[in-house]
Amino acid sequence: MSLAVRMLQPCQAPPAGDERDVPVPLWSAEGPVAILGDDRDAEGFPVPVAPSPRTLFGPRGCCLMRAHGPLWIADTGHHRLLGWQCCPTEDGGAADWVIGQPDFFSEGRNARTDPGPTTLNVPTGMSAYGDGLAVADAWNHRVLIWRRLPLNSHCPPDLVVGQEGFENVAINRGRSTPRADTLYWPYGVSAWGEALAVADTGNRRVLIWFTPPERNGQPADLVLGQAGFDRREENAGGEPSAMSMRWPHALARWGDALCVADAGNNRLMNFLRDGKGGSWLSLHTEA
Repeated sequence: MSLAVRMLQPCQAPPAGDERDVPVPLWSAEGPVAILGDDRDAEGFPVPVAPSPRTLFGPRGCCLMRAHGPLWIADTGHHRLLGWQCCPTEDGGAADWVIGQPDFFSEGRNARTDPGPTTLNVPTGMSAYGDGLAVADAWNHRVLIWRRLPLNSHCPPDLVVGQEGFENVAINRGRSTPRADTLYWPYGVSAWGEALAVADTGNRRVLIWFTPPERNGQPADLVLGQAGFDRREENAGGEPSAMSMRWPHALARWGDALCVADAGNNRLMNFLRDGKGGSWLSLHTEA
């Protein structure tokens, strides 16, 4: 598995203001300047994907914090995060940091041990969040939040949402119905200022925290896709509509809208921000 990276020339300065904004265009007709994780033999055939600082297995998320790094990648199949201090400029560049495994050469769900703050089980979506990072740890049914960007291996997160604590990993906290403080296969995450949006895929909804969570297990403030926090039916129990969802997977900010990839309904949904000072998001949706 491989990931292509395109970046500005090293001599090109970041834009004024918020330097975390990556300048555009990010791509070029010349192709990527570096490909990560593409491990092949002398004849060009892929070799078995064994974990190392240079290999990736089914990566599903990445986050380039600034134009030249750091870069974090969710190496999903190896159940770990790999970090590069600087954005690589050569193919197959080795990662500097690993989170989720005891070393670069180990793999396995939750590092083949009991779940904890630095173990992962199918990490997928990730997003810069304030000065830190948010990661959807999908099969642990939680989102991990670092208030400051991790710049070392094995750096533990500060908070977890979706679970009561770092050692808890049950679907919807072991309950038969969801609540504002539970998750079921969260695959996507996206930040918008202080707000955090999570694609709670298994519960067929999107949860939103208006401000950064301050404690483990803090409940969400808003639900999209269901009539209430305690519902999880496909398409809210009815036919597809402008408010319902079926397996939302990925999230992204798009101008003044929150864009939701509603995979089960084969569509993208744009939730527009309420500009009247009322709710954080209006429920006007373009499907």
